Amino acid sequence: MKKNYLVMACVCLLAVAFAACGKVDNEVAESSQVTEAAVETVATEESDLAPVIQPRDDEAVQETSVVESTDDGLVAEAPTLEGEWHDDISGRAFMTVTANADGSYTFDVTWPDSAFSYYTYSITCSENEGGVFAYSNGVQSMVTTDEEGNSTTTVVTENGVGSISILVDGTMEWIEEGDTPAIHEFVKD
Repeated sequence: MKKNYLVMACVCLLAVAFAACGKVDNEVAESSQVTEAAVETVATEESDLAPVIQPRDDEAVQETSVVESTDDGLVAEAPTLEGEWHDDISGRAFMTVTANADGSYTFDVTWPDSAFSYYTYSITCSENEGGVFAYSNGVQSMVTTDEEGNSTTTVVTENGVGSISILVDGTMEWIEEGDTPAIHEFVKD
């Protein structure tokens, strides 16, 4: 007798589950039809209009105080550098910029490599006359964590060479020179 009740309960649960799935599918189908109709309506209404181009509304662009731009697209007066930046291309790297008492800046970058390791870059430099932060003291390290949570730091490069610039659009361009040259773009958070 217990088996019969158990079988009936299972059948009821399956029936409710199938009914609920059908309801969700119907709601999705109805929502999809409404969305398609709305898209067609908007497309028809906007077909006579010229395309609208929205300006970027980045915080970095708003904070940039451009006195004059140079021929190579650099900003003559640097924006507020201090704060958090992220790599706009990969979305994986993060940079913290801090001002030092002597007028120089420290750029600390964290770049994940895998679930158990990441690279760090530490660069300290001052702005030169052209609005570029050239450096030759970049330190690149790899931090690896084992299964027990113990971290090991290995210095990869002690005298990294490159430059950091703020472009007219407010993005930060980091150019690494040396054995493996690379160009990275960061935007302010």
